[in-house]
Amino acid sequence: MPLGMLCVAGIAGAALGLRRPVLILVPATAITILAVFGLELYAGTSGWDTWRWIALSGAALQVGYIAGTLLAAIRLRRTLTVLLPCLALIPPDAFGFSMHLGDIELEPVGLALFCQKKPLRCAQTKPEVAQIMNERWRQLAAVNASVNRSIAPLPDLSLIRP
Repeated sequence: MPLGMLCVAGIAGAALGLRRPVLILVPATAITILAVFGLELYAGTSGWDTWRWIALSGAALQVGYIAGTLLAAIRLRRTLTVLLPCLALIPPDAFGFSMHLGDIELEPVGLALFCQKKPLRCAQTKPEVAQIMNERWRQLAAVNASVNRSIAPLPDLSLIRP
């Protein structure tokens, strides 16, 4: 389990440190241990690696709690808007496992039942490729850039302690 879980545990600890007493670490640590053990079991690792990641995740939770408590003590109002961008830095495969490609997989049961009831809706069709001329592509890019510039991100003020 790479560093993604440690970052999540640290952020969770900081969020708890902002608003909760120290005893919240008891159930939070238990949940962290169960989560890490489950993820490690799912990933197929065992032995000392599992215990190492459990210890590191628990330590990250507690260090995050201390950081959150310190940030709350000095009354930083925008704490979560500083911590939450850390989640964007976590790569999609940061938890050490992702969907494996190449194996034969069955379709979801819901899709199979739907296709039995409505076979015409599930018939294979030839994919259509949209043709965009250079002028239209430039126009689309200009509109997209204009819209992106006009949107201003705002923090969720309900998450920030007054």
